[in-house]
Amino acid sequence: MNKQEFFGRVVADPQLKVVGGDKQVCSFRLAINGRTKNDPPIFINCEAWGKPAEVIARYCPKGYPLGVVTRMKQHTYEKNGVNITVDDFVVEDFDLLGSKQNEQ
Repeated sequence: MNKQEFFGRVVADPQLKVVGGDKQVCSFRLAINGRTKNDPPIFINCEAWGKPAEVIARYCPKGYPLGVVTRMKQHTYEKNGVNITVDDFVVEDFDLLGSKQNEQ
């Protein structure tokens, strides 16, 4: 099974773009706190498609708390003769965790 749940804060304002002429994708990074205060945060790359992309781009600015259910996908590219594998997380469900005041 390929399913992960994360709760974190949006690192920078999400980027919304149209691909294929009519599909919307929103790319963003989440900062997830470590288990203790001394553990460094983990940063993950996320993407949402369709209506979730619109909602996240509109209501989740930098610093916004967000919960996501994702599936992981990997892609590989070559840089200076070395293959680099990158993990991305595709949002399948999400929860806006900020206050209603933040969403206006």
